[in-house]
Amino acid sequence: MGKSVSVRKVAFVTDFYPEVHARWSGAEIACQRLRSLLAEDGIEVGVYTARAEFPGKKPPFVEDVRLLEDISATIGSSLKTLFPFDLLAYGFFLKRFREQAPDIVHLHNLKFMSFAPLAAARKLGIPAVFSVYDNWAICPRYCLVNGRGEVCEEFHGLRCVGCVPLKKKPFVAFRRPVFGRFTGKLDALAVLTGSERERYVKSGVNAEKLHILPLPLFEEGEDSSVDPLAVKRETILFVGRLEHGKGLHVLVEAMPRVLKRFPNVRVRVVGEHSGSDSYKKAALLMIKELGLESVFRFNGKMSNKEIRELLLKSHVVAAPEQWAIAWPIFLTEAMSMGKRIVASKIGDIPEFIREGETGFLAAHDSHEEFAAKIISALQAPEPVNKEASRVIMELCDRAAIKKRLLAIYESAMKKCHP
Repeated sequence: MGKSVSVRKVAFVTDFYPEVHARWSGAEIACQRLRSLLAEDGIEVGVYTARAEFPGKKPPFVEDVRLLEDISATIGSSLKTLFPFDLLAYGFFLKRFREQAPDIVHLHNLKFMSFAPLAAARKLGIPAVFSVYDNWAICPRYCLVNGRGEVCEEFHGLRCVGCVPLKKKPFVAFRRPVFGRFTGKLDALAVLTGSERERYVKSGVNAEKLHILPLPLFEEGEDSSVDPLAVKRETILFVGRLEHGKGLHVLVEAMPRVLKRFPNVRVRVVGEHSGSDSYKKAALLMIKELGLESVFRFNGKMSNKEIRELLLKSHVVAAPEQWAIAWPIFLTEAMSMGKRIVASKIGDIPEFIREGETGFLAAHDSHEEFAAKIISALQAPEPVNKEASRVIMELCDRAAIKKRLLAIYESAMKKCHP
């Protein structure tokens, strides 16, 4: 697809960036791939992110942003819990956007960056687009699951007082109008699926601003084809942070039933905790109590390349998500490789996983259902699911996504400068 002549320079803003920081996951990979997609057409894309933890790995297009957390992590996070605005970041963006004069400011994850880059863009008359990767803008827990573990579609409001930790409780009363003002100042929002678009419309976001933009699966030239003979049968792969939201505990509880049918099955766990290691300790204790020490192998955090190599050889991919996530990027990559998938029936996952065709779905909090569906996946006669690969590769066509992204930018520019 030819590039749009009206978009020459784009500023990406994201809390973290792959390899530059220790904390990065699917949203940061998505940001990285969208940047590469634009760069293929010669569009200049600068990335503004938090201070690099690994300066030696920082690409030349990445620039550090000074944040309140650089002065005091405790003060910075506490202030943003009450009001998501970073004065230091605002001053930085005001100066840099004035100097660089980007055609578009594209906002990604902003939990640390806050609304500062949007305010700076509006001050300078630069159109702004926000990519929605989770439910941060409509839920104080980001997950649309209440404190009882039930899926919630009432969005943020006073009812959230019982769901959030103590330091967030004072903000609950006025969170909705604050975030409503934020989304109101955006020229466009890029959501990942149709169901996510409906969710944001229901929450009060202007439907005309919401555009569906799937994500490219791989970098250009990467091959997702899998040799069925390379797949190691009866291996299960779990990739994700070791926290309740990713649901490793559900997989652990499911395994005794699976082992009765497939006694040689083994589970690889890739990921580390993102803060406290209490969840990991609890999971290890559960594994020990169930006598599963020889079944589970923990690999810690791995690079994208290492995960890809492990994924190619795995038989089944388990994604027992406990949160109503929008776009599980690892899951869609697994689909492109034809993996046998068992995932939670929650969030937007059912838009990708068609029961019995592209994978299997289980109630997010039911280890019994997960066990039954894992057994079904292991029983499939062929190790590679070609239908899953076909469906996701068609949805995530790079040329079509690039065309959509540029159309979103042009729409935002027309709204900002009619």
